Amino acid sequence: MTMRRRTPMTLATVASVLLVVAACATTQPSPPSRTDFQDKVLTALAARNADEHINQVRDRAQRAFAQRERERKGENASADSFLDLMGVIAGVSGYPWVSSGAKTIKERIAVNRQAASQREEAELKEYVAWLDTRRDPFKAKLLDQYVGLVKETTEGGGIFSLCVNGKERRYSAATGDYTRLDDGAGPCPDTKISLDD
Repeated sequence: MTMRRRTPMTLATVASVLLVVAACATTQPSPPSRTDFQDKVLTALAARNADEHINQVRDRAQRAFAQRERERKGENASADSFLDLMGVIAGVSGYPWVSSGAKTIKERIAVNRQAASQREEAELKEYVAWLDTRRDPFKAKLLDQYVGLVKETTEGGGIFSLCVNGKERRYSAATGDYTRLDDGAGPCPDTKISLDD
């Protein structure tokens, strides 16, 4: 078995590799970038705020529908009571045809109200489905808005700030991850984005 003798060139190569590895281990991490901030913070923030907004709009529409249903039931009870009373009085007074007319009116009113209720319920379902189709475009619009509002400073390892819902949110990247700091003093306008766009 022959042993290979180490040459000075091989030792120089090993020494230079070790120097490069040592230099890489002691270099400072690169400062945080806007793209990194967008990927780690803004995307999640836009998704969360879009979901919250769409859920609030959906809940308001459902509450309004439920309120109209309660009002409709109250109107039904009043009209039914009036028509029942009218039928009884007409029957006792010797006008049975008025009593049967009141019954027919009562039935027609019930059918019309039922149809209106079903129509409004179908419109509500259609509106909720439309809201769900707006979720991703709304997230994208919020993200674009947030990216345009980001301000960056280099103090303390990099601080990013942006206005969200009328407050200046501040984030620090000193630890390599983004930590939310106390809200800034502003000024911070409350910006609005429409679901329709």
